Amino acid sequence: MIDRTEAKIKPVEMTDEQLALLLEEQNRTAVGYNSDQVSNEQDENLDRYLGLPYGDEEEGASNAMSMDVAEVVDWAVPDLLEPFISGDRIVEFEPSTQADEEWVEQAADLANFTFYSDNPGVLILHDVIKTGCIQRLGVIKTVWENENKRTEHTATGLPIISVDMLRQDPSIEIIEVTGEPVDQAMLDPETAQAFLDGQAYTVKLARTKRGGCNKLYSVPPEQFKLSQRSSDLETADYCCHETEVRRHQLLDMDFDPKLVETLNANKDRDTSRQDRRFPEETRSENQPHNPGSDLLTLCEEYYRVDANGDGKAELIQAFRVGKTILSREEVDENPFDAWSADRVPNRLIGLGLADKVKQTQKIKTHLTRQMLDNVYLSNNPRIEVPDAAVGENTFEDLLTYRIGGLIRTKGQGNMMRPIETPDRSATALTAIQYMDMVREQQSGITKNGMALNSESIDPKSATQTRKEDRNEQARKRLMTRMIAETLLVPVFRKILKNIVKYQDFERQLKLNGKWVMMDPRGWHADLKARVATGLGHANKDEQLQAAMALLNVQQQGHALGLVTEKNLFKGAEKLCQALGYKQPEELFLNPDSEEGQQIMQARAQAKPDPKMIEVQGKQQIAQAQLQAKTQMAQVDLQAKQQIALAEMRFTQEKQYLEQQAKMAFDQGKAQSALQSEMVKLNLQHQQKMQQIEAEAQIAREQMAAEFQLSREEMQIEAGIAREKNQLMAKAKPSVGNGVRMGGTVG
Repeated sequence: MIDRTEAKIKPVEMTDEQLALLLEEQNRTAVGYNSDQVSNEQDENLDRYLGLPYGDEEEGASNAMSMDVAEVVDWAVPDLLEPFISGDRIVEFEPSTQADEEWVEQAADLANFTFYSDNPGVLILHDVIKTGCIQRLGVIKTVWENENKRTEHTATGLPIISVDMLRQDPSIEIIEVTGEPVDQAMLDPETAQAFLDGQAYTVKLARTKRGGCNKLYSVPPEQFKLSQRSSDLETADYCCHETEVRRHQLLDMDFDPKLVETLNANKDRDTSRQDRRFPEETRSENQPHNPGSDLLTLCEEYYRVDANGDGKAELIQAFRVGKTILSREEVDENPFDAWSADRVPNRLIGLGLADKVKQTQKIKTHLTRQMLDNVYLSNNPRIEVPDAAVGENTFEDLLTYRIGGLIRTKGQGNMMRPIETPDRSATALTAIQYMDMVREQQSGITKNGMALNSESIDPKSATQTRKEDRNEQARKRLMTRMIAETLLVPVFRKILKNIVKYQDFERQLKLNGKWVMMDPRGWHADLKARVATGLGHANKDEQLQAAMALLNVQQQGHALGLVTEKNLFKGAEKLCQALGYKQPEELFLNPDSEEGQQIMQARAQAKPDPKMIEVQGKQQIAQAQLQAKTQMAQVDLQAKQQIALAEMRFTQEKQYLEQQAKMAFDQGKAQSALQSEMVKLNLQHQQKMQQIEAEAQIAREQMAAEFQLSREEMQIEAGIAREKNQLMAKAKPSVGNGVRMGGTVG
């Protein structure tokens, strides 16, 4: 019977050739390959953002393009960027243990400094967010890159002791050492002791300064490939950053020069996806051949596979060109983090804003073209030309359009006429406006900043309008939160992890106007990251109001002993952040600074004895009670005097008012009688005037009627006379002399 516990199967490690075949197969089946639907949609979205033609344009018709995708994306990106670029910190770290609290603030400062100063963080974040809005997925790559700088120097006049010290320094390489005899009699005794061998040396050396930092890159979608059905990057079986590099770039990356020389340059490679990003740039195919400038496709791949033969899948990082593995190693995680504008649950690649509105853009493009064609035809109508009017130059004259130009025809009169085109532009404009409304509903992006302040129009509607503004910004706030949680938090976690893992030197940084030394070699790499920027429902103005309210409450709490000077300074920092000031120490005294400590100690020493305070307090209370009693007696006496004086004034005023009231009553009675008589006389006068006016009106109407009657009688008599003359004229014989009055001889 075989003892299986003693039988050991030696693991078989996967060869580079086998790994290259597996990686090549994964690359062909990954999302992001030229033929898959996701790639086609990403390229289509980019074309719509750039406003490229659809391909159905007709010559002679309008080829105008509606730019809805560009408008929506360009309006959304500034609002999505603002929370991250308006403050000093994007992300903070939470301590895992009590010992982490000592350096967790430094870790946040160093990570944010790495993002903003060691890298063009604002540009990278802008590109990633904009790419996610257009092409569904924005990708950041975070890697640690060593930067060893080698400089050569020449030192002269060194003793043998200094030369030995240089040889022991690991960062110094001695290139050449030459010695010359020294006249020790010319040196003072202390200096002569250093030149025991009587030689002064000249040393040519090379100093290598070690360094390195995190580097962040925005990865274009056409360079990023991912295994199918991936829900996130951490569990993805395969992901790849595929770039076109020169041969000399591979040599700069410290790959084996002999292996790099054997690599075949790209021939007949499909670069259609790369060319979509630069449609207007021309490329020259016939260039002098330079072997060092050959283009090679470098695949930086991360594949989860059992490469060691131990039965467990490891994450392998491999650099591959074609079927040649340049390097491979086992790593903990891939360096990629991604974000989609519209996240689809349990799916890494979501939707972009371009997907929401590109159909609207296509509809508006066709409506705009039809409207413009209608306007063109209305302003320049087609001409109807009968066959009888066609001459030798007719069509040439018609095709040569100029204002006031002549058209030569064979016919006479109005033989050619324009064909009138009905004006349908109003209908097209109505449809375009409707599609604009649909676009805003689908994307959730509106053109803000053009409306007036609601409080300046109607203060009662300010709250409701502010609530509506919040609803309009709801989608943007959600996208901003997703940027922080799904993109920046993982990126900053990788930044800190790389710093702790690779930075084996102390670094000096200038933060908040001060130089700070940071040594991350004792830090904990696996800290939890959280968003530090205000990404909730508060905007900049609301943050400022909240900071002001917080300071007011802190001042009240400080008087009760519930708030310390340090707490007050933290509140002042929040206020400075809301106002945009990056150095609160310039405006407020930091209690942790040396000056703050001195002032607080001086205040503590200046505090009086509590017993003396108690005695003084009792004396002040007794004095206050005595003063209060005296003041109460004086107030009581003054009150009685004022009451007596008020009663006397009241009696006098009452008598005076009664007399005034009686006099006013008598005057009012006489005045009322006079007014009554005047009203009576006015009524009689009005009645008399109305009677006279009525009689005059009747007389005028009677005269007008008589005049009209006599006029009609005269008209009747004149008509009878005309009829009589006509009858007499007809009865006379006609004269045939051929002459007609007003005519010509016939």
